[in-house]
Amino acid sequence: MWEYTNELEKNGKVKIAPFCRSRGIPRRTFYNIKSEFSKGSNFQRKPGSGAKTKFTPTKQEALKQFAKKNSYQFTWEAASEALKAAGDSSVGISYSQLAKRAKEAGWVYRKRRTQPLLSEGQEKARLEWCQEHVEDEFLTTVDYDESTFLGYVRNARQKLPPGKKSLPLHVFNKTHPPSIMVGCAIVRLSYLTHNKGTLILFRFAHKAFAIRKSKHHEKGDLIWRDDTVRWSNFRSCMTSKVIPQIRRTFVPEVNKVTIQLDNAPAHGVKKLSILEQEVNKGHALKIHFAPQPAKSPDLNMNDLGFFRALKRKVAAVNKGVVNSDTLFNIVHNGFLGFKTDTIEKLAQTKKNVVQEVIKANGKFLPSPPRSKK
Repeated sequence: MWEYTNELEKNGKVKIAPFCRSRGIPRRTFYNIKSEFSKGSNFQRKPGSGAKTKFTPTKQEALKQFAKKNSYQFTWEAASEALKAAGDSSVGISYSQLAKRAKEAGWVYRKRRTQPLLSEGQEKARLEWCQEHVEDEFLTTVDYDESTFLGYVRNARQKLPPGKKSLPLHVFNKTHPPSIMVGCAIVRLSYLTHNKGTLILFRFAHKAFAIRKSKHHEKGDLIWRDDTVRWSNFRSCMTSKVIPQIRRTFVPEVNKVTIQLDNAPAHGVKKLSILEQEVNKGHALKIHFAPQPAKSPDLNMNDLGFFRALKRKVAAVNKGVVNSDTLFNIVHNGFLGFKTDTIEKLAQTKKNVVQEVIKANGKFLPSPPRSKK
């Protein structure tokens, strides 16, 4: 009808049949609408006679400022709260209005997929595992896991007084940062062990000849090449490093030691039974591999707090970019410097987590309970 009014005001006369045919509407429908308009007033536009807009200039500016602050992504809920705070809170903003203006500004809609942190089967497995070990003191349980250590210090936020500008900073190129993958085995100190709890920490690497010259070695020198964790090198490190250290650590009265580890593909959970038979042949001290429940890092002392504490020690010493060999020396020295109390606190925390998981019926714990100081 407004298009008809515009042509009527412009030309003074409009032919109804061609007008309706060009827009695909029946003439009867057009005459009915024209009749309704004719009853109240003429066809001249009146100020404010159109639909009320819910997007006022104030909210338009508020959306522009909100998009600048959230230049990566934002949700409809967060944007609505920001627009309501800008004024006219009585008039809401629909999703279609916000989506239209976001599309005009170049934003792309992406549907967010959600899933629970733990499935029902994983919660059930966590609950059953914790119920089985609720009375366990973990005196003959070795917690094993791997972690990556980086050879540079992450750039933290700089704290400056008001009015002072930060100086330009040249950072290390992180395209290929020096990093190492280490395996770690720790055990609770008790009358059954000889050492203070830190069993062994080793690096996944192999010897190779240097292809080119660098500031750390000459071309053709025999150097260490870092590896990722695979079943082959995991099995080799278990048989040559971890298990021999376990046999040296526990007293002869111990008949069985359990190695607790996660379900990573490199650990070859389906092949661990065959590995058990190989390492136990001809030895009085039997080794048993016990995979922990899936998605349960809070049930392993390494992920529960040991790796985090070790990385703090490394960050306190490593103030710049170092090569892989120097980095491993720093990590290993920090590993050897751990006190007995730290491992004991982690063991107590692990026991508290087992009890809390039972109370939560196997659900995920957002903040695991800590041991009392």
